[in-house]
Amino acid sequence: MKKFIINNLFFVSWNIFNLLTILLLNIILKNIIMLAFLNYININKILLNNFLYYYSRSKLKYWFKGFKSKNFQLLNLYYIDCDMDIFFIYIFQYYKTTCHTNYLNCDINKINFINF
Repeated sequence: MKKFIINNLFFVSWNIFNLLTILLLNIILKNIIMLAFLNYININKILLNNFLYYYSRSKLKYWFKGFKSKNFQLLNLYYIDCDMDIFFIYIFQYYKTTCHTNYLNCDINKINFINF
């Protein structure tokens, strides 16, 4: 398992796919925007210029948020949980939409189970 050192104190735990789960929150509205994944290349780029880069599990590549849509996301604060496997990133969202479906955030759909 890879480890990534931040401030010589934290050792980030990667999952078996060498990805890190992140939960994005809006710094102004204080709501959850989306769930995403990072690889080690993304983390280095984010720390270099404060713009968000993600890893697409379906396309198997990293991408810059706002490259086509111009809906950039700027890193403000980041925290890590006690297991050191999930980042909580507070961002400033340029323009209004975050989701690729042109909504403010990626909606989390409730699943209703039917008992048989």
